[in-house]
Amino acid sequence: MPFCDRDRVAFLKLLGRIYAEMCADGDRGMTTALLRQIWAGAAEGRAWDITSLAADFGLPRQTVSRRLRRLEAAGLVRRVRRGRAARLEPARSFVEADKARLDRLLQETVDLVERLRTRSN
Repeated sequence: MPFCDRDRVAFLKLLGRIYAEMCADGDRGMTTALLRQIWAGAAEGRAWDITSLAADFGLPRQTVSRRLRRLEAAGLVRRVRRGRAARLEPARSFVEADKARLDRLLQETVDLVERLRTRSN
């Protein structure tokens, strides 16, 4: 299906809104990404630890650990000990607040896809 400039612009604007929402805290965008990764893992029944997060993001373990301490201090993440391992869980308050934001962005994405699909038919 050929796309026109109007389609591309609509898509770029949507990507910009998604990026702005996901990195709304400016310099702490990576911290927000870590928090959302922990949230996604919990939703899938897969808990993250510091080492696996560091590997997934390609960051030094110390950097991830420092950022997670900030999230813990803010009450957004907690460490749950299971034997020698500490797994990370998101705070319910963050998950509930983030669900509304993500639902809105998902709906915008679906709406754009539907508009493009109907134009191609």
